[in-house]
Amino acid sequence: MPHITTEKTTEINWKLKELNIDVTEVLFELDALQGELINRYIRQDKNFLRAYFTNYTNLFMQFIKDKVRLNEPTTFSFMGQTRSGKSTSAITVAGLIMEARDKLMTVNKICPHQYSFMETIKSGKAEFGDVFVIDESKDAVFGVGSMAKKFKLVDIQNIIAVNNISTIWIRPDGWAFENSQYGLKAFGRGQSYKDGRFMLYNLQESSAGGSLPLGMVYLPHFADILKNGKQLWIEYSEKKQSWVDEEQNGEGDALTKNMISIAEKIFNYPKFKLLKGGNQKKTFVATALGSEATRGEITNIYELIKLLEQGFSLQEVKDFMKTTNQ
Repeated sequence: MPHITTEKTTEINWKLKELNIDVTEVLFELDALQGELINRYIRQDKNFLRAYFTNYTNLFMQFIKDKVRLNEPTTFSFMGQTRSGKSTSAITVAGLIMEARDKLMTVNKICPHQYSFMETIKSGKAEFGDVFVIDESKDAVFGVGSMAKKFKLVDIQNIIAVNNISTIWIRPDGWAFENSQYGLKAFGRGQSYKDGRFMLYNLQESSAGGSLPLGMVYLPHFADILKNGKQLWIEYSEKKQSWVDEEQNGEGDALTKNMISIAEKIFNYPKFKLLKGGNQKKTFVATALGSEATRGEITNIYELIKLLEQGFSLQEVKDFMKTTNQ
């Protein structure tokens, strides 16, 4: 078996309405270690060998078309190394589904993490048939031991299914959402950094070695195919940079930002100021947060409220929390 580091495939016609995808002369590049990893998979796993040399792009696009026709939501997970094209390709898939429903993909449908997605759904900003991309999702957004919130996320998935809302989850080191129907793992990116190559896995069924590989799916950069692709690329690039800046400045902790926001709302609630003693106030906090909150989250928010009661400004609290998270 030759060492696989590059592969010539074909140029792709990416219109969802035209499922005759012809592949020519696109060079997909891999680093040496990833190339050797693929070679090992090919030598050891017959399912992977068959899947690696099988183009599933047409079937994948037909699956999307069928789901739109049947008014059924879809759930995908994308996985891959940094700058492997997983985010742009995920937006491509989301945009194709949206356009098939006579809608346009917007940056408001791209969330930095699970919590942002949950807040968007709870705020009523989602519409029937929308598709959301949850970019670089993190388990840490829920805090240590907050299993109830993870179950809450599954509940939200079940609820949004009624409204035909689809989700695409992204994480570099694993399948981000265990209830996804299919997973796409990045295996090389075109020389122009526009086309992505992914192994499609059936996450609903497992083989002896894990999720079942089906075949390769080739996806373009959304800027080259979506109706508003070029403008969306500009807006997404700006939004992505703002996430990076927040992380670098210690402002990207979603859980901390959420706790500060909740503490502020409770502190400013007129009737809360009438409560006497810590026990009453802590009970109010627990009730306001709901059953999915952990004891640790309740305590942390209550302590933040106490700081506000002692005269600390909201900005001082934010600055302090920022330094403790760096």
